[in-house]
Amino acid sequence: MAGLVRGLTGSAGAVNSAKVVLTTSGESTSVSVKPLPGWYVASASCTDLNAGASGNPTGNLATVSGSTWHDYTLTMAAANIRSNANIQCALSYSQSAIRLITVLGGPRINEADQFAANVLDANNTVNVNTTTTGAGSTVTGGDSGWKTFNWNGHTLRQTMATGSVSTLVQYSTTVSCTNAATAGSNVSAVSKIGDSFTTKDGDAITCTITNTPKATTLSIEQTLSDTVHRYPVRIRYAANNGWLTRELSALNNAALSTDVQTLTAAAVQMQFALTVPNANWRIGSVACTDSNATVSGNPSTAFGSILGRTSFGISAANVRAGAKLKCAVLMFAPEPF
Repeated sequence: MAGLVRGLTGSAGAVNSAKVVLTTSGESTSVSVKPLPGWYVASASCTDLNAGASGNPTGNLATVSGSTWHDYTLTMAAANIRSNANIQCALSYSQSAIRLITVLGGPRINEADQFAANVLDANNTVNVNTTTTGAGSTVTGGDSGWKTFNWNGHTLRQTMATGSVSTLVQYSTTVSCTNAATAGSNVSAVSKIGDSFTTKDGDAITCTITNTPKATTLSIEQTLSDTVHRYPVRIRYAANNGWLTRELSALNNAALSTDVQTLTAAAVQMQFALTVPNANWRIGSVACTDSNATVSGNPSTAFGSILGRTSFGISAANVRAGAKLKCAVLMFAPEPF
């Protein structure tokens, strides 16, 4: 039957609408419910407060259909719409919520780097978003707080915020989601940006995004010039930024390599000082390359420069997060060494 529209507002606790007198009895009657965005119907029932006089059952008279967060309907059969019936439909509402937190797993590669993360719903509408500020490893504005949602499909996204210097691929990103709701949606499989999850009424989901600068690694490959014929030749390499001193002992002119070492930080100028057999030795050439240049942003061509007879360096601009650096050093000594 046709009905009247009633809107109810209020805070916690019961809020009652005005009583509506139905036009006729013996006609199926429905109550349509449209929760506000972010809210859902937690429970709903219709009972006859005058069942003793009307002859209705004392329990719930309504069947429900539709979505608890969109178009929800309680329907009472014609047989229950009786003379003298005093039917009351009771509905309780609750909210589902998502919280998005962005943190850093180490100091920013560049102080200008900031992160913009969000959660899209099934309609590609942003439900939750954060944009960080701060310097070093400090994150401000990375916690969205609890935000209600209205759709059951969600996808995590993240980009570098406007003004950032580094790219997102220079950071390792992990995601961890938990749900505080009892018997709520299982979100434990969400582990990376782009993952999706399905929610349901009552969920209280927290997703934490951790961005960690990718490590910068460096190794040395040494060769000796053709003028060298006396062995062994021992050359020691010392440097800054966490590089541990290494000595290469050559028994011929073939290339020798140090181990691959992880540097303490990106964007730090590297300077190597070599200890050589005698004052006749010098660096003939240096060519440093990055085998991960497509990620780090380094040039595909060689870089690095000779600073003195027994020293060379790499510009801070080439010591990038995620870089896998190798410096090929040719050592020269005049004959008859």
